[in-house]
Amino acid sequence: AEAKGDVLQWFSHTLVRPGLVCIRELGYADHANLWLLYPRQPQGGEGGDSGRHVLIDCGTGACDIYEYLVQAKLLPSNNTPLVVVLTHRHNDHAGGARHLHSDKQHLVELCVHSDDADAVRKGEDEVCWACKPRMWNKEPYPGWKASEFVAMAADIRITRELQHDSVIENDLRIVHLPGHTPGSIGILDTHNRRLFTGDVIYARGLPILHFPSSNREAMKETVTTINMLLSNEAFEEAFPGHFEVMSAAEVSEKCNEIMRYISVSSEK
Repeated sequence: AEAKGDVLQWFSHTLVRPGLVCIRELGYADHANLWLLYPRQPQGGEGGDSGRHVLIDCGTGACDIYEYLVQAKLLPSNNTPLVVVLTHRHNDHAGGARHLHSDKQHLVELCVHSDDADAVRKGEDEVCWACKPRMWNKEPYPGWKASEFVAMAADIRITRELQHDSVIENDLRIVHLPGHTPGSIGILDTHNRRLFTGDVIYARGLPILHFPSSNREAMKETVTTINMLLSNEAFEEAFPGHFEVMSAAEVSEKCNEIMRYISVSSEK
């Protein structure tokens, strides 16, 4: 059996908003923001929680994210139902699915957009970074080697294939945002007016559009979609897959920057 490692040493977390936790695996140099959303309290505060915990992205899979949620007491018990939504197919966001589809399949609903589903299901890795020792700040457990680590495990059981406007749990709506990958999505929390953006947009730098499945024309349409959400004041803050939380104004500025980048690079 594969060694699990000490999950409490591998992951760390911060409460960034009431009911919203950011989890990171600092042992991976390109670590993603993994977002845990607590069930929303019903109006009036009576009748218990409404809905299930939702985890947006699940990390590299070097250690078991569900086990961390339990040991760090971010979930009430080791049999707590969990909805896991993958923002896209890449290993730093989806590699952890290997821990969620076998012995936990009765607890975990694993969701990914249909355009990235086959890649996740088959364990396709188009990034090819996880095998490089320089991408790891430390070993998840003794004897572990980056060169032997399988970035994306195969035969992943996906519970639900998402589409644009799919609804998951309370007030969470899927927004299809292709470009970085075909099945990249945002998750719009309509109640709290938050947009979780994965690798579509983040505060530092520009989205990577040179992977085999990336598409610059699709990214243009995605920027249009985000600008439409901004004009409708659908969200006040964006919670990206990397780096810091962004204000709506910062997202608007970044959208303009992305369009300038695509325009200039298309002219070359």
